[in-house]
Amino acid sequence: MFMDSKGKLFGKVSIIDALIVLIVLGAIAGVTYKFTRSNVSSPFFNKADQIELKFGADEVPDFVAAAVKESLGAPAKDPVQNQILGKIVDVKIEKARSYGNNEKGESVLTSKPGYSSIVITIVGEGKFTDEGASFGPSTYPVGRSMEVRFGKTAVYSRIQSLNKKG
Repeated sequence: MFMDSKGKLFGKVSIIDALIVLIVLGAIAGVTYKFTRSNVSSPFFNKADQIELKFGADEVPDFVAAAVKESLGAPAKDPVQNQILGKIVDVKIEKARSYGNNEKGESVLTSKPGYSSIVITIVGEGKFTDEGASFGPSTYPVGRSMEVRFGKTAVYSRIQSLNKKG
């Protein structure tokens, strides 16, 4: 028979020990399945990609552009998702790009005094996919408008490009 008078399977293994082993194996299988099926990078299964993001804003006050420039090397954070995207590696500041109407009523590109155009380059670790770049549970596609915080500075900007480095 399978179980003897002492409650051991085949006379060698306790039924309680066998149940514990089955529960542990089931938990390991469940965790493995969850990590291999999700888009979240895991230190056990997926190596993170180095991703370069470029954020752009056509019209920010000059003092904000200067504060971002001073934050070079600081982490960039999505405050809505509470997610670190990477670190600032480059900041380009140019004349603001605004559209206005000339005397003929035509829309023309102009500059606005006291404002700058800014492109912020960030490099971080995430997962590069066909849908964009995933950092933690969120995916960030090209064209997404969002607030990004750099130290004590916040900029409402748009993702201009995503590139996988290396």
